[in-house]
Amino acid sequence: MLPTIPPDIAPWLYYLYVGVAVLMIGLTKSGFGMGAGLLGISLLALAMPPQEMLGITLVLLILGDIPANISHRGHQNWGLLCWLIVGAVLGVAIGSVMLVMLQGLPSEQLQRAMRLAIGAICLGVIVLQAFRLFGKGMSTLPMHPVSSIVVAAVAATVSTLAHAAGPIIGVYLLQARLTRRKFVGTLAMYFLLINLVKVPTFIWRELLTLETLRNTIWTLPVGALGAVLGFWMHNRIPEKTFSVVIYVGTTAAAAKLILMAIVG
Repeated sequence: MLPTIPPDIAPWLYYLYVGVAVLMIGLTKSGFGMGAGLLGISLLALAMPPQEMLGITLVLLILGDIPANISHRGHQNWGLLCWLIVGAVLGVAIGSVMLVMLQGLPSEQLQRAMRLAIGAICLGVIVLQAFRLFGKGMSTLPMHPVSSIVVAAVAATVSTLAHAAGPIIGVYLLQARLTRRKFVGTLAMYFLLINLVKVPTFIWRELLTLETLRNTIWTLPVGALGAVLGFWMHNRIPEKTFSVVIYVGTTAAAAKLILMAIVG
């Protein structure tokens, strides 16, 4: 089933942006190239109105989260997760209030504000990822239940507005010195829960509709291909080199979003 293409973008460019974006999201759900999801979000925001992007991305993320959690079943740290979930619910509530406020703007101002927010968040997260990528220290809160709630709330707020929580929660969880399997399993469960918590708000604010689901159908094989490609790339392609390329592309896409928001 073919999607409804916005009138202000050429069909070939729409399919290119969305196809590459979904491929990148599939890669991240395989556990390879964690920053690739940022490029996907930026490209989707260039291909369609930001509000539509939020709904379609949520569907894709949940569909990717389910097999990721099946794969890492039994490898979650629930002592950490219970506090992260509290923060996630709080953060989604804060992000939802911000969404309602943004949706109260006139249509053109809304599009500009959303593009500016998504672009700025993606650029900020790239800086965070760059510190991790090149081994630089990154200040964060110490491991503590209150810290877990605060960090999870900030990540969930950002996630509600731009689906870009991964690096924020990832930097915090690195302090827990979990095994790689436990680290990935805990992150996967956090992402699934936070995305499910967003669903009622997205339905209420008409970001997630039957039209959203219809526009997502054609992307499912592309997302699956991305996940398979990600598994194949493990131990074959240096992840650091791949991440540098992804961050350069994401910076360009995020900068274009900000420019579109400023000059129209």
